[in-house]
Order: sequence, then C-alpha cells, then structure tokens
Amino acid sequence: MTITILQADDGGTRIRYEFVDDMKDLSPAVESDLVPVSQSGDRTVCAASGGPYGEDYIPVVFTTLSNGTACVYVSMRATPKTA
Repeated sequence: MTITILQADDGGTRIRYEFVDDMKDLSPAVESDLVPVSQSGDRTVCAASGGPYGEDYIPVVFTTLSNGTACVYVSMRATPKTA
C-alpha cells in the first residue's frame, strides 16, 4: 500500500491510499481530508475524515523517530517518509 499526503485544491491537506503490486486492482485509490488536531514539537496530530471513513475519524500522526526518520502513523500503521 502507498500512502500519499497531498495538497487539496482548496488549500487543505488530503491523504490518499493506493494498493500496489499484486493488490493494485482490488480497489481504486481512496482519499480523505486531513483535519489538524494538535501540534507539539516535531509531532503533528491530524484526523482523517470523509472518503472511505464516512463520518468517522482515524488518527494520523506525523513525527520523527529517534533515529531521525520522518514518518506518519495512520491508525496503527507506521510509514517512513520517502519524498
């Protein structure tokens, strides 16, 4: 799965999930709005809403690991920053 954070047309931020490799044909990419919740030091907490989540929210946390790797936690999944 590929997780992409992108700028929305309205200036907000969105998150996009895409299946890759052998799973890429299982579902089209899904997107949700990111709603900022809080920021502290190198950690920014957002909530994903809309899209596949309907009215529910899931946590999205941007942070830096102790080894210096920037990453995003989406629900329970941690993904290192690659670009």
